[in-house]
Amino acid sequence: ALAGLAMTTGAAAAEIKIGIVAPMTGQLASEGQDMENAVKMAIDAANAKGGVNGDKITTTTADDACDPQQAVTAGSKLVSEGVTAIVGGYCSGAVLPTLKIYGDAGVPFVIIGANSTKLVAANQGNAFLANSTGDMQATTAVDLFKKNGYKKIAVIDEGDAYSSDLAKLTAEAFKNAGGEIAAKETTTAGEQDYSAVVTKVKSSGADAVFWTAYHAGGALLTKQLRQAGFQGGIVLGDGNNSPEYLEIAG
Repeated sequence: ALAGLAMTTGAAAAEIKIGIVAPMTGQLASEGQDMENAVKMAIDAANAKGGVNGDKITTTTADDACDPQQAVTAGSKLVSEGVTAIVGGYCSGAVLPTLKIYGDAGVPFVIIGANSTKLVAANQGNAFLANSTGDMQATTAVDLFKKNGYKKIAVIDEGDAYSSDLAKLTAEAFKNAGGEIAAKETTTAGEQDYSAVVTKVKSSGADAVFWTAYHAGGALLTKQLRQAGFQGGIVLGDGNNSPEYLEIAG
């Protein structure tokens, strides 16, 4: 019996610590919470099957708030904690300055949300995109515009790495396909009043609006466009796949 006990209570299994980096605060906190929950669910499933070669996987979360400066602090924190790898990254603008930190430390980084083409150029070889890049999304958007008969579109971004990249790529692709960019506007994250943009969109004669930033702004813009009587199409980039968009836009 003692021998059997010794076999089952031998050296404790090692732990593999995985860092999760996501916006846990700010306008996109709901996405960050979803991201953290998804990673933890996957890890729980892996641990239920014995972990990695018997080693248990644990997590530690750092909040980047989708802010570049806070992302650097969050990334440095995870590296200092000695994580084996990092998973997450929702906003391209926040992910971009951390690639050097993780690259210099030799820590693998699986990016499951951000997808700006700028991330590919800045990758030091240790980052892996789980999402398609903006050029692929731009191609899909143009196909959608053509299918719906949109000949003139207004493209609106927030000036960050993700939305400006997608806006630029889509505008170029649409013009190459024979379309016209009726208006090109850049707003600010956290903006509440889009009346100036709405006025420009309506006067531009655009058949549709393509919003390339995140759901918080996209929902308000959609609501204000409809309230102002804009009847054209409203097309959204993948940063708007949140139930909160529908709740706010109405």
